[in-house]
Amino acid sequence: MLKIDFTEKAIDDVYQQFMGHPSGLTKKKLHVVYLKALGLSHKEIERIARTSADSVTRYLKDYDEGGLAALGVSRTHRP
Repeated sequence: MLKIDFTEKAIDDVYQQFMGHPSGLTKKKLHVVYLKALGLSHKEIERIARTSADSVTRYLKDYDEGGLAALGVSRTHRP
């Protein structure tokens, strides 16, 4: 399981972005990261954010590797 240490400033930044962002996938990603910053388990986040375990892991990994900017990047698969 991915372990991210959130500072109080990082939690505030994620919260501000989450609350101010228009709806959509980026807002969902911000919601997942914010819930993790509050200390919720992946299972709790899946239930609250209504997303899959893979998505929770992917969003958190994106945040860990690229910060808030990485959450705005859309990765769509086109065969």
